[in-house]
Amino acid sequence: MKTQDPELTPEQLQELAQLSVEIESLAIQTKLDYETNPSQESGSVIHIHHSSSLLENEEETLDNIALVSSSELLSKELKKQQEKKDD
Repeated sequence: MKTQDPELTPEQLQELAQLSVEIESLAIQTKLDYETNPSQESGSVIHIHHSSSLLENEEETLDNIALVSSSELLSKELKKQQEKKDD
């Protein structure tokens, strides 16, 4: 494996700043939408297919087979990209 440089390029910093602004904007829009149209339900709903391996294997966890949040999606994608660079 190659040694990783923790510094971000100016282009990466700019992209990160743009993404941060977009995420914050979506969060504000979501909050305002919820304030004007409150939900009767609260919390997350997880649907598991009747043939899911989760029902057969008690050791398996949801986060092993599904992306639970967008931050996990981003983390997994970054790991994939880094692995491709290292190969």
